[in-house]
Amino acid sequence: MKIHLVNDQQRSTERPKLGLGYISSYLKKYCDDVEISVSFQGDDILGTIRSLRPDIIGLTATTETFNRVIGTGKEIKDLFNLPIVIGGTHITILPRQLPRWIDAGVIGEGEQTLLELIESYRKSGVLADEKIRGIVYWDGEHLRQSEERELIDPLDRIPFPDWDMLGLSTAGPGHILTSRGCTFKCVFCASSAIWRKIRFFSPEYVVKEIKTIVERFGRKEILIYDDLFTANRDRTLRISELICQEGLDKVVRFECLSNVNLFSPVMASSLRKMNVHRISFGMESGSPAILEYLKKGTVTREKIRSAVKSGVDNGLEVLGSFMIGCPGETGEDLMMTYDFIKDLKLTEIGINVATPFPGTELWDYAVKNGHIKDEWDDRMYAMKTITPETIKDKSLLCSMDKDKFIKTYKMLIDLDSMLIDRRVRTRTLKEMVIEWSEKVSAPERRLKILDASCEDGTLGAAIKSRLDVEVVGINPEPGCIEDSMRRLDRVCRGGIEELRSAYKEGYFDCIIFNELMPDDKSMDYYSDLLGENGFMIGTFANKMHFSYLAYSLFGIKRPFFETTDGTHQYMRWGLPEKENFPGETSKEVVAGMESKGYSFESFYEYKGLENNFVNQLSDFMGAHMKGDELKEELKVIRYFFAARKVPAITQKDMPDNNQTVNTVTVSSESLVMHSCRSGAEMDVEALIPSDAVKILDVGCGKGLLGKRLLARGAGEVIGVETDTSACEEARRNISGVICGDIEKTELPFEKGHFDCIVFADMLEYLKDPLSTLKKMKEYLSGSGTVVASIPNARYFRIINMLAEGHWRFDGPGADKPPLRFFAKQEMEKLFAEAGFEITGMGAGPVHPQYHKFGVSVPENISFGRVLLKGLRPEEVQDLFVESYLIRAGRAGSELQQLKELVDSSVNSGNIKEAERLLEEYLEMHPADLDALYRHAGVCYKLGLVEKAAESLERILLFEPRRQDALELKKRMSMSTR
Repeated sequence: MKIHLVNDQQRSTERPKLGLGYISSYLKKYCDDVEISVSFQGDDILGTIRSLRPDIIGLTATTETFNRVIGTGKEIKDLFNLPIVIGGTHITILPRQLPRWIDAGVIGEGEQTLLELIESYRKSGVLADEKIRGIVYWDGEHLRQSEERELIDPLDRIPFPDWDMLGLSTAGPGHILTSRGCTFKCVFCASSAIWRKIRFFSPEYVVKEIKTIVERFGRKEILIYDDLFTANRDRTLRISELICQEGLDKVVRFECLSNVNLFSPVMASSLRKMNVHRISFGMESGSPAILEYLKKGTVTREKIRSAVKSGVDNGLEVLGSFMIGCPGETGEDLMMTYDFIKDLKLTEIGINVATPFPGTELWDYAVKNGHIKDEWDDRMYAMKTITPETIKDKSLLCSMDKDKFIKTYKMLIDLDSMLIDRRVRTRTLKEMVIEWSEKVSAPERRLKILDASCEDGTLGAAIKSRLDVEVVGINPEPGCIEDSMRRLDRVCRGGIEELRSAYKEGYFDCIIFNELMPDDKSMDYYSDLLGENGFMIGTFANKMHFSYLAYSLFGIKRPFFETTDGTHQYMRWGLPEKENFPGETSKEVVAGMESKGYSFESFYEYKGLENNFVNQLSDFMGAHMKGDELKEELKVIRYFFAARKVPAITQKDMPDNNQTVNTVTVSSESLVMHSCRSGAEMDVEALIPSDAVKILDVGCGKGLLGKRLLARGAGEVIGVETDTSACEEARRNISGVICGDIEKTELPFEKGHFDCIVFADMLEYLKDPLSTLKKMKEYLSGSGTVVASIPNARYFRIINMLAEGHWRFDGPGADKPPLRFFAKQEMEKLFAEAGFEITGMGAGPVHPQYHKFGVSVPENISFGRVLLKGLRPEEVQDLFVESYLIRAGRAGSELQQLKELVDSSVNSGNIKEAERLLEEYLEMHPADLDALYRHAGVCYKLGLVEKAAESLERILLFEPRRQDALELKKRMSMSTR
């Protein structure tokens, strides 16, 4: 017997409706000789049916999709005249709406009912009759309904959903159901009408399903999609206990839904232990009168406040769902909701317009009061894509003036736009701190963290929910002192003076700057409190974001409302309230921290979406700074960074900028060689093209780089790694992992498969890096990019080790010593011999001491037993470069062809043609420093001094000590005197 099911969803989703999955697995287990196939919306449904020739068609529909699905059913009946069954929430609530061309409708739980329908058709050729309970069907011209079916008990009889037929993405199912039904009867929800009572899968069943999903798909996040996961307290606590026993809390995190009546500090703590990171509540309204109506007196503002505090205290993100436009709701009620949301400090909100679904008290109200007839009208109440414009065409259940309602709706949606920046900061900083802790884990002691702008303690609580660390806070928000003191180990209300008196120098392992960077004097105080090799992790708003410039230059403010989704509002226009913009530029922060002796381990951007104003500002400022780099900087909403405190270098007879510098001596504390890999992944991330879809990460470790690349939009990240334990963790973070030696492994991919191949501090560990690069070139697309970071063999710490007669890395997270030495010239030679053209090469981490020289670069450098004399400025810089970053494409690339054309034009005396070629190239590649240098030289020869100077300034903006550019600038200066 062939059964073909038609899903009312699109294919390739992480969260398909599980109903058809349960139907399929149940039939395969309990029904003999059955074949199940499925089509999705967007497929060629009719063509598939024609090809497969099934015996029975099964449809499913919600209220929102019912009209479309029965339309598909009519096409199937007209073409094939097959027996058709429909199930789902809509036919369950309104069985009398079964159309004539559909033979039977399943009312309520469908697994056993459909099985009996199939058996009836198999035996007698009759699909439905009154003996089968739980159906509505056509008996000739008469619509009949059979007796109510008993519910399946226990639910564990039902197998796990048939994931193979659900059209999942490769990441596997993104949600599960652990129960059916709900204990509450809210006026807007039909759950109790559909399921009649609440039933549960057993804790053992639930945890086995989670474990199967994790082991089979490597799933890292799962939404528990029950109407009410915490309905049974003891069962929820038992699930948490079993998840922890299986170690699943270490590999997967969860979201779930709860009710404020069933959420206590004990429940919050138990959910935190099983790694629930986000919980949703139906808060519905800030108006006591509307709450009384919607929740029948079971929910109050005080209970909502208590639940939010319990969630945040335990490090959970708390989402509140609100409903507006309810019967009897006034403008005053809506403003009470607006003020209540602002006061709650939620992580996120959802704003829904009251919609009368069949089976709810809202439906009965709408019918009784003439808003609708006793049937579903999707033209009037389809609210899935609601906007201020579409509300105008819908029927509201409240009697408010529609224009006033729309204005308030905009205000409420805009609130979420203001919450987004806070949750972006909290989520990202939390992940950065966790990543940092993995690198510097110190099992003999508890790590100590200072939150230098602790707000209400939300970030500290989130960190403590995943790490056993001490978190001290300073500078709490006004009115939030009690909350922050409850969530953190200590809060210094007296500011930095109290902090300095309470804690000794070097006490903290990490200091977090959440939004506001300290002034110069305060930074010195914080540096004293940070231990050697301690980290500063932080974020700051970008003062170069286009919306700030739009306000500063033209007085244009962020629009009050722009899109249906508040996320888009934030992603398009960034931070609100530009009048008091606190941001800084990335160059200001980098220069300031490097001058204090910090080495940046990571530095990356959180960018907004395209906006017409970005292009307009780029054009307006183009005369001063051309190219895509400006356009990209204008889209950056905020920056995130992690910087390590580096032991100081001492100088003998430190000169001022007008003196000739002879010898600089490096202190012994600075000579300990730590891990070269600590920041390599972050360094190369910025070089990976944003449009690279398929990426290969050679030496992927735990897959942390790939995880970030997937989050920013990459379609596929494959890792190669020799460490088997790291491979296991990487499989949970990226698309796939090949566990093996890249030099011995043949990749199971077509030639030209990857857009980008990454070697983050990896080539130096290979026995034959040249052969490996040549082999990898075959897997690179024609326009693909290779990105690499390679430790610099001339780094002063490496030279010191060799001089001392050892090759040893010390310190937390230290790497094993590399097998190969590469100085800058050898790196260039390696890529050239492998058939690559380097399109960009720059310094990675540079020791802070180099930036302290100013214009007075020393001629002699002394460290340990080594004295280097007569150094040129570029050789001095090379000594302080820890690693080089390289971006390369296939030789014979556009840049190589350009160089050949430019050289040919210059040699033939056609310098004007060389200028034209370079300017055309720079329009497409404005950040190519080598092309900029050639352009400056050509323009200088043509006497176009201003053009040449502009190109040189752009070079020196990115590489202020580039020697060839400085020399050309000096020649130009002398020639114009």
